Amino acid sequence: MLFFIKNNNELQGLIIVNLHALKIYCRVAEKGSVTRAAEELLLSQPAVTVQVRNLEKELGVRLLAPKGRGILLTEAGELLAEEGRRLLAVEQETERRMSDWLAGKQGRLQIAATYLPATVLLPGWLARFKMDHPGITITMDTGNTRDVFSRLDNYKADIAFVGGVLHEMPEYRHTLLLTDEMIFVVPVSHPWAGQEVSLEQILKMPFVLREPGSSARERLFSLCWTRGLPEPEIGLQFNGLREIIRAVAAGYGAAYVSRLEAWDFLSGKQVAAVKVKGVEMAHPLSIYIRKDDDFLSPAAEAFLACCKEWAGKLIRSTNV
Repeated sequence: MLFFIKNNNELQGLIIVNLHALKIYCRVAEKGSVTRAAEELLLSQPAVTVQVRNLEKELGVRLLAPKGRGILLTEAGELLAEEGRRLLAVEQETERRMSDWLAGKQGRLQIAATYLPATVLLPGWLARFKMDHPGITITMDTGNTRDVFSRLDNYKADIAFVGGVLHEMPEYRHTLLLTDEMIFVVPVSHPWAGQEVSLEQILKMPFVLREPGSSARERLFSLCWTRGLPEPEIGLQFNGLREIIRAVAAGYGAAYVSRLEAWDFLSGKQVAAVKVKGVEMAHPLSIYIRKDDDFLSPAAEAFLACCKEWAGKLIRSTNV
């Protein structure tokens, strides 16, 4: 049923119109003939006439008057035809937009991510996805783990991308996207570049670290504590990861970073990895969604499918 309000001598107040009958009537009005409308609609002429008569009864007005072999629209009939065309155009546009939304061509995609996925993976992935899905509005917010899950909990994000080892979180559904690793890097000119040394040896080097509270810094210090070793000297401290790696590339100290974060610098031979005996620290990257969500938007589903494909290619190309 379709509802609209009109105020004139013949149509006024709240009108309830059968949408199917309205479509038939508009075709009759367009063709100026019940017969031609019936032919186009693949209906019998009596069936079309019945629908128009029922519509007149519902509205309490006369819509058509005979004119020779054709028909004439009354004033009310002209008004209804005009409004009907407008409303049916809205219906068609609504159906088109809903169809595009269900196909993942339109909609909104909200992402929340911790530092590694937000800076290393998602910018390129989101750009590729946007080029293939121009009708989708995409936003991404970067924060620490607590911030990311807060956005997910408050429906400000559809999907969360989180790097690092987390405790069991039964309120979320999660999928492991890939497993990165933490590595030590030094300047390519350093004697230990590409070599294997002990943890005690590399900790004697000055380190370039991020600010207190950063994940990599905490994991490095935790590694020292669990092995009963002193923390390394902090030679330089930056708030950004790329600044850290660039400082090492310039020839100073060592850094403890994610292999993915350092990949461009490693592949460009600006820094080199050092194998440290007995130290292997996995750095998983996982996707989280709310467990109570029965339905993920088609746009989000499409993006997740792309992420899994791209992550697989990344693993094969980088041996992560």
